[in-house]
Amino acid sequence: MIKFISKVLKKQNIKRSIAAGLIFTMILSVTGCGSNKAEIPELKEPKTTDVVYRPVTKRIVGKIQYLYGTVVPTDYPIFSENGASIKEIYVGVGDYVEKGDVVASCYNGDIDEKIERLESDINVLLQKRACAETVGDETVERIDYEKKMEKFLKNKKGVKAKETESEIEQENTRYSIASIDSQIASIREEIDRIQAKNTEQIFEAPHSGYVTYVKDVTQSNYAAASENILVISDTDDLYIEVPGLGVHKYLYEKYKSKWINYNGKMVEITEHKYTNTELSFALSVDRNPPVAFDAMGANLACGGDVVLYFMQGKATPCLSVGNDSIYRENGEEFVYVKGSGKENEKRTVILGDSDGLYTQVKSGLEEGELVAYNNTAAPPTKQDIAVASVTDYREIGESDYVDFAYPYYDIYVARCDGLYQKIQDLGTASAGDSLFAIESLVESADTERARLEIANMDNERAKAEKEYEKEKEKLTKEVNKKDKFNKKTMATDTDAVYKYMYRSDRAKCDLDILEAKESLSQSEYSAGRYYAQLDYDKMLLGTGSSGEYSDYLVEAPSSGRVTSVIHVKDEKLQKGQFVMSLERRFKDPEEEDDKTRLLIFVSTSGKGAVVNTIDDTAKVGTDVTLIQENKSWKGKCIGINGVADRFTLFTRDGEAHSTYSKPFVKSVTYQFFVEMDSKLTEKDLKDVKIQFVGNGMDKVVTVPSICIKTEIDQLTLDERNYVWKLEGDQVVKEYVEIHKSSVANGVTYVLKGVEPGDKVLK
Repeated sequence: MIKFISKVLKKQNIKRSIAAGLIFTMILSVTGCGSNKAEIPELKEPKTTDVVYRPVTKRIVGKIQYLYGTVVPTDYPIFSENGASIKEIYVGVGDYVEKGDVVASCYNGDIDEKIERLESDINVLLQKRACAETVGDETVERIDYEKKMEKFLKNKKGVKAKETESEIEQENTRYSIASIDSQIASIREEIDRIQAKNTEQIFEAPHSGYVTYVKDVTQSNYAAASENILVISDTDDLYIEVPGLGVHKYLYEKYKSKWINYNGKMVEITEHKYTNTELSFALSVDRNPPVAFDAMGANLACGGDVVLYFMQGKATPCLSVGNDSIYRENGEEFVYVKGSGKENEKRTVILGDSDGLYTQVKSGLEEGELVAYNNTAAPPTKQDIAVASVTDYREIGESDYVDFAYPYYDIYVARCDGLYQKIQDLGTASAGDSLFAIESLVESADTERARLEIANMDNERAKAEKEYEKEKEKLTKEVNKKDKFNKKTMATDTDAVYKYMYRSDRAKCDLDILEAKESLSQSEYSAGRYYAQLDYDKMLLGTGSSGEYSDYLVEAPSSGRVTSVIHVKDEKLQKGQFVMSLERRFKDPEEEDDKTRLLIFVSTSGKGAVVNTIDDTAKVGTDVTLIQENKSWKGKCIGINGVADRFTLFTRDGEAHSTYSKPFVKSVTYQFFVEMDSKLTEKDLKDVKIQFVGNGMDKVVTVPSICIKTEIDQLTLDERNYVWKLEGDQVVKEYVEIHKSSVANGVTYVLKGVEPGDKVLK
């Protein structure tokens, strides 16, 4: 009931204020004078009883639109265009990489093994080619000996037959070799195709820079299409980005005046341009990047915040007067100018644009003339003066959730179908600790068949080797026998000619053919046996036991941390399915970093809550301070949480892309990584808090917050801010626009109305 009455009284007071304001305006219109003795009820400050004046000055007049931007580095995302399961990420947030460095790879479905098998097939085919050449050459040589025998017997038909046989053999050899070469070329083309596909799964840095984002793979290693696996940032190539405002919603492109205030001066800004192809692509996939700008005349720092100004007209200072000085009667607009005596001069003026507080004067007044204005607020009685200055404005956030960062990952996927055996729970793991096991689902009958297949291959090979040795011994004897052929005694003995003439030479050809075929057989066996054993070993994985678990037991290679276990005991897993990730603090456990990296959580309540209700995060490149009682350490923000609706639009290899960074799955919106300037221990992190810049504008105009006054517009009920400014010997009410701070830090950033060096009253 009390609340309801309070609301009624407030409404009645507002109505009275509006009525009083209307009556006051009517009195002024009728009398045509600027009397400031009319009473306006419910003033926030006592009314003045003196006539007050404001000098005619030059200022920018016009409605200004403001946007808040952040200075960000140019990003170079690593992503999979069609989606992929991540195999390895070789870098962590804060690492510096060179262009061309391999930074990540995706699970390729045993592509490496496929290539290895194909290369083995090529080696066998090369052996087969060599064998075909040897067999062909030795066969032709043997036929030549037989042809000489037919000539010796003066058998023309026999000679002709041997010539034909030799030609056929040579042609068959050429055909066989050409066929093998074709097979080799085909396999090499297949390897090239696989390697081309594999190249897409091996990611190289497209640009040198620092890693500022790595996908969280503690619950899944799958990166969706156009989702960033990691982001490399060039912190020397900066631009201004407006968070949350996509290019498809930008309304100020055709405004004539666009600028920022930097170091007390206006610096022109221009839209950070995208090509028409890029914009069309972004619109078609509904992944539109934030509006971005370049400010060539300002030395902006990475991570800084910037207020952007937009005006439809030209932002040129012009003569102006306050709207509270203007009177209108019978179509005439006029002001009261202070005269030499007590009388004021009524001066007709021609006015221009207005922003609701001030109006351009085209004619009728000169700069410096004093013009009366209606004032209902008394200046401070104490004339304490502050000077508007150019300073770096900061709003400091603070969090007490500080932990060591674990920026590196060991990613584990199932190497066979099986049942998951949970071992490691959430928390830290030391080198050698068991993480999980998988019990294979392969039947024993299947493994036995694979074993018997290998045994049969070995038996067949053993038989072939015995036959080879037997035949080799026989032919070797023939080669070593002396030639018993005697041309005189056996000239008419045809059978003797065929049996004894060139017998050792012909046997040598047969022995060379035998050894070539044996070499090929050995090569084919070795390759087949190797991969049969490989397949058998894969089938055995997880079928044995190691204590209470299967022999498919995975141990931590180094100390790390498990922050997510997504499978339950005896859950069925498929080969290639994600199992878990082990997070590591260091890339190389043998070489710990000299500078400690930390992970900070920021929330609005509970542990990690920031002071002063800053609902924000640090930005990449900004300074942080870690505080513990009387000790402190300095550091820098090196990476922030992903934002799903922030898209990076770019062209790479002639194609447009728009990618995004998925937020970490640690359920806190505001997270960021920092790198401290020194090495810290667990003891150093006990009972600490970290301070960071939530909003930070460099080289902007500020005044002590006590100088900022507030009044309520009696008609619109809008709040208006103003300061008491010294203009010569005049104390003048100057309306200002200010940055609405979320913290009380003693100073206020003035967007408009005060220039560096202006004197204002506290």
